Amino acid sequence: MRARPFPRPRRLSRGRGRIEATCGTSWDQFEADRFLFSSREAIGWLLLLLASEATRRGGAEGELPWPAVRRDEHGQFRFRPDSDYELFVNGRPTRLLREALEAAAQRLHLRHAFSADGVAEVAASVFLQFGLTRHGCLTRLHHWLDGHEVPDAFERLLRGPLESESFKELYAHLYHFRHQNIPEEQLRLCLSTNPWVLPAWENELVLCCMKPDDWTPPLPGEAVSGSRRAPLLEQPVLRWDAPAGPRFVSRLRVPTDPGLAAESYRLLVAGRRRAILHRQPDGSYHADTQEGPPGEVTLPLFAPEVSVALVGDDGEVAQDFTLTLWNAEDDVTVYHLPDGRRLADPHAEPLGPGESYAVLAAADLSLQPGVPREGEAPAEPARQEPRPPPLGIPGPGGNQLFLLPPGWPADAKLVAGEQVVWAPLLPGTEPPPEPDWAAGVTLTRRGASGEVAPGDALQLIINHPPEITIQSVRVNGHGVAFTRTTDTRTLTTKTVTFDAGAPEPRLVVRLGLARGEETGRAVRTLDLAVVGAARLDASVWVPLQGDDALTAEQCRQSPVRLWLPPRRHGRAIAWTEWALVEGDEWLGRPSPLPRSLPTVTGIGAPLTIRYGPYNSFGDELPLAREVRDQGLLRDVSLDSPSNPRSARLELADEVVPSERHRVVWWDASGQRHDLTPVAISGGSDGMSWWEVRLPEAVTRPLAVAVADRGRRRGAWYPHDWPEALSQLPGRITEAAAMMRWLRLPLLQERSLPLVVLSFALKEPGTVLAAWVTGGPPQGLAWRQEEEGWLSGVRAVFRDWQPDLVAVDALLDVIEEHTRISPLMVALALDLMRVDPLLMGRVVRCYMQEHHQKKHGDKAAKMFLQQMTFDIAELRAGASRQLLREYRTALVHDCATAMRVKDSVVRELLNSGVSAFNGTTLEAAQRANLDLVIDMVVPFRRALALAVLDAVAHSMV
Repeated sequence: MRARPFPRPRRLSRGRGRIEATCGTSWDQFEADRFLFSSREAIGWLLLLLASEATRRGGAEGELPWPAVRRDEHGQFRFRPDSDYELFVNGRPTRLLREALEAAAQRLHLRHAFSADGVAEVAASVFLQFGLTRHGCLTRLHHWLDGHEVPDAFERLLRGPLESESFKELYAHLYHFRHQNIPEEQLRLCLSTNPWVLPAWENELVLCCMKPDDWTPPLPGEAVSGSRRAPLLEQPVLRWDAPAGPRFVSRLRVPTDPGLAAESYRLLVAGRRRAILHRQPDGSYHADTQEGPPGEVTLPLFAPEVSVALVGDDGEVAQDFTLTLWNAEDDVTVYHLPDGRRLADPHAEPLGPGESYAVLAAADLSLQPGVPREGEAPAEPARQEPRPPPLGIPGPGGNQLFLLPPGWPADAKLVAGEQVVWAPLLPGTEPPPEPDWAAGVTLTRRGASGEVAPGDALQLIINHPPEITIQSVRVNGHGVAFTRTTDTRTLTTKTVTFDAGAPEPRLVVRLGLARGEETGRAVRTLDLAVVGAARLDASVWVPLQGDDALTAEQCRQSPVRLWLPPRRHGRAIAWTEWALVEGDEWLGRPSPLPRSLPTVTGIGAPLTIRYGPYNSFGDELPLAREVRDQGLLRDVSLDSPSNPRSARLELADEVVPSERHRVVWWDASGQRHDLTPVAISGGSDGMSWWEVRLPEAVTRPLAVAVADRGRRRGAWYPHDWPEALSQLPGRITEAAAMMRWLRLPLLQERSLPLVVLSFALKEPGTVLAAWVTGGPPQGLAWRQEEEGWLSGVRAVFRDWQPDLVAVDALLDVIEEHTRISPLMVALALDLMRVDPLLMGRVVRCYMQEHHQKKHGDKAAKMFLQQMTFDIAELRAGASRQLLREYRTALVHDCATAMRVKDSVVRELLNSGVSAFNGTTLEAAQRANLDLVIDMVVPFRRALALAVLDAVAHSMV
């Protein structure tokens, strides 16, 4: 192999070729301290250094580091467009970058958390390199020193397996100076010599330690680790200037934090664009709202909660959260006018008679002004003063909306039949207490010990003393029918459900009670064992039962709420023990708060929650049958009536077609057509329509895509695309390349294994080369390693047994892209990053069917031994003892990354070798092996070395 000097930092910006050549494979190597370092490890170290220093200076705790990595302090991109495209996808690091960073951290024995908890731990690993950001110190250091919750990296560096003595020394000096236990000179001496802070920060850190205590408790559900990024929209308020209709609005906060990097962002509310943020020359953002006053966003009126997403022009979802307009669990919501503020509890917060209010009430309630309150004598008509009547109109979400102007009747109330549901609390009064005689009323349900899924029908059981009568039962803002079955028990009908939008796993039940002539109200809370998931689809929480398909955009832009079981298999299971898995890719740990799923890849694999992810007992909670990456392209309509030989494309953003855009039509006849789109009218709310004229040769589409400078921006395909693929004529090389460029969902249930597998095995070597080492179709471009694609490749070729014809086809393609000699080593290095077991089968075929027959046993063993040293990145002539030491270090690196014992890694390696030798693994063993191959970079190398040993033994 050819050794080269350590690459210099200036080469980072020299374009895509350098990134591919250094991150993608081990094309260039250099020697240091008896080890061969690949260029991927070298460039990974430089990128990790850049990420650490850029984030230390321009990032903030609690934020992702990537905006600071991508842009410098002047707002300029650090990388050229092609390089940035290879390194980042949707604002996050590509697999290519993640694995380069991990390879560097592993080889240089740096602190890191790669592979520990999925993709999210890549950012945590960057923060572990420097500990503290300048921004975090200036805003939050005094809080951390006062004992309030500290950032994740801060905590890991103070205690645990990644702790640092020098960081602990820094913390001790900062802490004792703030609490006046040491003089300032002693702190400054530490700051000037400690490697965890920059010398220029000395004066600022001293001042940070002297700040007064201004801690404020976090809001419910707010993350307190690191900086608190305020949502872009403030809490919604109600505007109602009668006779104009009511509307909900939210003030727009122009972001000033360092967490944004794109040139522009779309603000999507309930899936519709409501504003665009444009980056200014000084790095700030200016917001253009589409309607209403500047800086104010009008919200939809039809649902109690709406989703909000801030989406960059590169697909990054910078923020996603929900806004609550009213509580769907309540019968009554009250807003103070004219500011529109929603009262926290309309039953307990006083209302001033001289103030104006809006009352949102359930549809079955009626407002009765003039009806006396409980225990209040009717007023004499002659003494009543004229009062303006409340104004009632149909309200949002099927409710009613009443306007109470100043001077509203003090005896107004909302009733359901004869039962008072709500009455305004006047200043100086207390809410009416629950009657003492209601203490004996309890609530349970049928099957009280069973688990409940969102939307399940429930039947409530109300136990009460025989003298008490249940007059009304209200759940989730509406009345429920009921029947008294015995003197002491009343049953509801099976119409009660747990609402998928409920923030807590419980039911709030409001009861109207009577005992003789006395009446009263009682509220009972019923805790439920909820297990399930729901997604906020624009403004409706939709239960996820695992049998539907989701798009990657839906996962990235819509929050998902999870209710996970607290116990399984006889023991308690914490949230940190559950894993979010897409196919065999571990995406990370689920969040107990509603969060989007930004790291899905979308090639047709199912999305599930499982324990582990290692030693899993199966998929506990299926979220989606499959996830597809449609990107920008929502739909394609064929044969418009006004233009029979045309197609209309619906885009999820307002994009004006230009010379850099093409519509790629892959026809069922096997032909590809690059068409020029034109914009047509009809788009709104951030959507646009394009039209293309179809050539006479077009029959029907196998897939249609939007290309921007040759890069896929979105793809659409008919539901029967697998059947069309099975009948596709023409060269298989071009077809395989088009499948990869289009990111067709290989792992769909209906496409794998029957259709895609049969397609791939027609010419397996050619297809595998196109999917792993080949170049894109002519005129098109792709990332060297598309996110999630290798997972599909592994699934298709899991049981494939290669022959020499297929191996030759692979070698022909690899020869065009590598400078490594011999070619078989280059091919082994490329296949190792896909699947070491696949690599082993190809090497075994080559050695047994070609090399051993042509050169003899001795030469074949020597060749295989040198290949083993090349895979281990050891210099030529290194000793077997050095190889053993290296393999032992690899096992330890794997154990550290996976947070398991070395013995567990060795068991996984043994399972891999058994599978390579033809043993059928148990389902749990196979799942463990698939996950660790996908996640852990050093494990792939360790398994490759173990498999090469097995190949050597097979040649004896």
